[in-house]
Amino acid sequence: MLGPNGSGKTTFVLHLNGLLSLQSGTIRIGDLDMTDANLPEIRRRVGAVFQDADDQLFMQSVRDDVSFGPANLGVPRGDLDGVVERALDQVGAMPLIDRTPHHLSGGEKRRVAIATVLAMEPHALVRRAHQASTRSVVANWPSCSPACLRRSSSSPTTCRSRCRPVRDR
Repeated sequence: MLGPNGSGKTTFVLHLNGLLSLQSGTIRIGDLDMTDANLPEIRRRVGAVFQDADDQLFMQSVRDDVSFGPANLGVPRGDLDGVVERALDQVGAMPLIDRTPHHLSGGEKRRVAIATVLAMEPHALVRRAHQASTRSVVANWPSCSPACLRRSSSSPTTCRSRCRPVRDR
């Protein structure tokens, strides 16, 4: 999500995951109203990438960081390697799999942070981004347009600004 300073990007993202409570109005994610009972499923559906990748990476290896979420969702140990490799491959970060996150460059950390969310297989991925950093990650998705990316009905749609999802190529 792109926008000028103070335009509400962070507030919007925090509302999408139920990390901020509404003062008025309603939020609906798919067929779910934002209620305490629905929060676990909403958080599973909407993956949020933090603005600062260092806030999202905390394990001893990239592999461990990317597998953390799926493991906590109950993905069997035997399936975790495949989940991690697919997520890292989607953002062009497979060569980083055995590296220590705090030794990565800023761009590498951003790619890995996105992979940690993709590994959870959310319906939507939301992130604040600087335009320059967005281009480098967007270029590695299998089908893309300048504004939105959509890989398949079972994988995330990522959009910058307002737009309609693109069809698979």
